[in-house]
Amino acid sequence: MIKRIKELKDMGYSLALDNAHCSDSFMERFTPIFAYIDILKLDLSLIKENTLEKHLENFKKYNFKMLAKKVETKEDFEKYKAYGCELFQGYFFAKPSIVQKKSIDPAYKKIFQLINLLDNDTVDMNQVVTELEMEVELTIQLLRFINSSYMGLQQDVKSVLQVVMMLGKKPLKQWLLLIAFSKSMDGEVKMTKNPMLELAQNRSKIMAELAKKIQSREYDSHEASFVGILSLVDALLSVPINIILDEINVDINVKKALLNRNGELGKLLDLVIAIEKFDMVKVDTILDEFNLSNVELSEILQKSYAKA
Repeated sequence: MIKRIKELKDMGYSLALDNAHCSDSFMERFTPIFAYIDILKLDLSLIKENTLEKHLENFKKYNFKMLAKKVETKEDFEKYKAYGCELFQGYFFAKPSIVQKKSIDPAYKKIFQLINLLDNDTVDMNQVVTELEMEVELTIQLLRFINSSYMGLQQDVKSVLQVVMMLGKKPLKQWLLLIAFSKSMDGEVKMTKNPMLELAQNRSKIMAELAKKIQSREYDSHEASFVGILSLVDALLSVPINIILDEINVDINVKKALLNRNGELGKLLDLVIAIEKFDMVKVDTILDEFNLSNVELSEILQKSYAKA
């Protein structure tokens, strides 16, 4: 087995060891391959109390990252983050807990008011600029974003009007949603610190790339990206998704995709979630419906993750 693992590693494959539970028998059997793996996937449901701690120091001499799977609570997340886990999977991120709030926090009202303005086809963009300029923190964040390496601009942008015209309505609306998500976590805009936000961003990028490949007449890549961004909005804001969708007045096809997984956008969202869950039977079924191959999907995923 070790010989075959070495061959795969030499061919450039990234390797993960799944269902790790760190019992004595597990460690005795699998320690010889630790030098060749990229990810050690710790199964929280299998790990007994105190069995992991005694191996943490030994793990440091290897180059693999630790992934905690079946993370179901905030306590699980914090505990295994403290152990050194960098990657996480589980219901804590992908299955929202029962929400308690019945309306959007006033702190987000301005953001959603701006989104409503942008949803109006006849809106005067100068009005959007005026509203933005009244929100100092939001304006600073927007200027930082447009001047960031992510946007790839060759010169600084120094006016809100210039930013709005450069971005356009749909990208600006998506950026505002991301800001709302990140603010919901700790009151500050930290767009790369929260795993749930990162999951929403990944969904957005993958769905956009899928839409570009499929080239449907029913929707474009911006709409597909928007569905990905909104797919975790209820968990991020602790508000029922139907209330949020009413507040921001989204397109009916976007609403159907998010609420009922209806239409092609809903099917795209189902595909992305199936990929996250490694449900390859469902992935293959949906790929067939879109006439996409696994090779094409692999290329799309590589392109999406390269944008991180």
